[in-house]
Amino acid sequence: MNKKRLFIGIKIDISKELKDFIINLKKEFYNEKFKWVDFKNLHITLKFLGDTEERFIPHISKALKTSTESNSKFTLQLKGIGVFKTIANPRVLWIGIEKNEKMINLFNSIENNLEMLGIQKEKREFNPHLTISRIKFLKNKKGLLNHILKNSNKEWGEIDVKKFTLYESILKKQGPTYLEIENFNL
Repeated sequence: MNKKRLFIGIKIDISKELKDFIINLKKEFYNEKFKWVDFKNLHITLKFLGDTEERFIPHISKALKTSTESNSKFTLQLKGIGVFKTIANPRVLWIGIEKNEKMINLFNSIENNLEMLGIQKEKREFNPHLTISRIKFLKNKKGLLNHILKNSNKEWGEIDVKKFTLYESILKKQGPTYLEIENFNL
């Protein structure tokens, strides 16, 4: 049986200001073990499905289409910066997303529709974010903490969300490639 590594996400095009900020972070932390997300791969993950048998993709697609019926387009505000795990042991560097009721409704709709296919709901609370780097090792924790504190309430621009996408993630040594399987317009 053929399997594909799948996730559902929202593609994000970031502002010039945020792009410049990330480029400056890359320069500042160039000698650290960061794996930066390519700008073309920036996205908000709504649901990670993992290795999925290809024969289930049409059923997943149908469930996702159902989610578009009860949801409409919306605008997100990118705001702040932070890490997952802790600043003492950071693993993911992210740009925050202000809480948005329409986005939470979309997430819940997708969860409920996929659950009917036997796909388990997330156990963790939905915490939308934009991963900009995975951190393997960081010596300059104070430098990163300073950026987080200085930019914790910084607004990075708005994103109009008109669709979400079912992606296949192909892992390669130089980084993942994301292939759009299907787009779902809101």
